[in-house]
Parts: sequence; structure tokens; C-alpha cells
Amino acid sequence: MAEIASQTGVTRERVRQIVKKQGTVSAEQVRLAKARAKQDKVDSQTQAIRETIDTHGPMTHEQVAAQTGLTNPEVRRHWPKDLLHMRLEGSSGRRRVTWTETSILDALRDAATYEYPLTRSAYAELVRAGAVKGPSAPAIDKRFGSWVSACDAAGVEPGATPRTTYQSKWTDDDLLDFARQYFLDPLYPASAHRYDDWRRTNAPDAPSMPTLRNRFGTWSELKRQALTRKPDDD
Repeated sequence: MAEIASQTGVTRERVRQIVKKQGTVSAEQVRLAKARAKQDKVDSQTQAIRETIDTHGPMTHEQVAAQTGLTNPEVRRHWPKDLLHMRLEGSSGRRRVTWTETSILDALRDAATYEYPLTRSAYAELVRAGAVKGPSAPAIDKRFGSWVSACDAAGVEPGATPRTTYQSKWTDDDLLDFARQYFLDPLYPASAHRYDDWRRTNAPDAPSMPTLRNRFGTWSELKRQALTRKPDDD
């Protein structure tokens, strides 16, 4: 029993109960006891992960591990398949950058070497293409009050960007509602690269993936807000 408990990670008492229930101990019964004990452990870990996600909402592997006491590999192996849409990108993926005012102004100056006067749309395209490293245009507006104010602070001439229905068509709640529908669709993996496929089939009037990402900064932050906020939240 000690050997079985050591190999499966459960208590000797639990192994004793399983073996006792089976009657006379044989090699096959020992094998079954090991299998049952191992499955008990897996079920317990999966349930702990499920309860943690139900309590806290979308989380990373690292956050779940910290809450449950499990290791990161255990969390990865036993994350419930029906809750994959609640998994956020962790520290092993892309880290979220905190942009200082100096780094934002440098990004605007870099962008101005490609496009002058510098429009919001041109800047956003340069960031998406990887030609310039900087925050989204909406994040810049929020930090400096407006695109023109940010450009003035950087010593860059701002270009006129016509206001279109594409830019002002959706509120944050609208975007979160579309994102929530996508994340909860069991036919899709809830990843950024499949969103536009889903949109074309299920919601052709919905915004594009870059629009969602630009409004909320990162895909993980969009997922966190979409799956945490209730549809009727203000």
C-alpha cells in the first residue's frame, strides 16, 4: 500500500479503502487500485482548477497555480476543456508593456519618420506592422487628452484623420458583447487569430480583431473584461 500511495500521490488510507473494497489483493487489483487512486488525484486537481476559475473569472496558468497550490504543468494538463476560453496568456507569452510618456513621445517621433504629417490611422498601421513600437492610438489619446496634444508634445505635426462611422460605431459595451459571443462559442478556440473567421460567419457587422485589440490594449485584457463583466453592467 505504501508503494501504491507513493506512486499515485494519495494517502495510504485511501489506497487501503480501495484495496479492501476489491477483496483479496491480486496483481490486477493492485493495478486497478493504482488507476483509481491516480484518477482520484486528477479529478481533485481538475475540480480545484474549476472552482478557482468559477470564483475569479479568466486567469493565467500561473494565477491558478498560485491559488490552488498546484504546479504550472499540473494546471496545464488538467485545465477543464470546457473552460479553455477562460485561459489568459501568462508570463511565458507576450508581456504587457507599461508605456511612459517619454516612450510614447519617442514612438510618435519614430512614426513621423515614415509618415508626415502623422495621422492616427498611419500610426496604428505602423504599430500593427511592427515598424514602430508603441501603444495603441486610443491609449495615446487617453494619456494626452487628444491625438493633437500628443503630437504637439512630441514636436510632430499631426495629420488630419477624418472621423468615420468605423471609428465611432461601437461603444466599449458593444465590443465586449461581440467578444463575449466569440469567446463562448464552443466551435472556436477563443484565440485572436480565429476571431475574424468567426466574425465573417456569425457577425459580419462586428468590428475587426485589430479594432478590439486597439480599444482594450491586449487580447488578454479584452478576454478578461468580456468574460468578467456581465452584459447589463454599466
